[in-house]
Amino acid sequence: MIEDTTIPDAYELKRLLTSIVNDTGLSSLEAISEQLEIPEEVAAVLLSDLIQEGVVSGYLTEDQTRFYRSDLKKPDSQIRDEPEHPAITQADRGYSIYIPVAGLILFIAGQILHNTLGVINDGQYYNITSGIVMGGLVILILGLIYISLIDSRKE
Repeated sequence: MIEDTTIPDAYELKRLLTSIVNDTGLSSLEAISEQLEIPEEVAAVLLSDLIQEGVVSGYLTEDQTRFYRSDLKKPDSQIRDEPEHPAITQADRGYSIYIPVAGLILFIAGQILHNTLGVINDGQYYNITSGIVMGGLVILILGLIYISLIDSRKE
């Protein structure tokens, strides 16, 4: 009688199946059976034998189309629960106080120019000086909002 050496024995199939499951992480029995060149039913039986022997830890789905390992560890990127943020111990105000001061100076200078140039030139510069006053007022308000946001982040 001639022995067929192309079909590996059960021990060799189990060893190959163990290496496929552990090394590649395949979970589809269809893909596993294609790599081993055996029917899916045989791969399911061999895999359930390996699970019962304790060589592989995991379980087969009820329809025996997938194998899920139970000894997988989450990657380090998924273990962290909290997002990484730089620790800010105290808010850096830096030059933030100069913004509302510049707005206040611009507002006062615009008021002075509005009153003096408006009287001297018969109202020719009212629009320009009114724009300077309003620009100074906007810068003043934005600077104060910015400072309040810095103070609220400090807590």
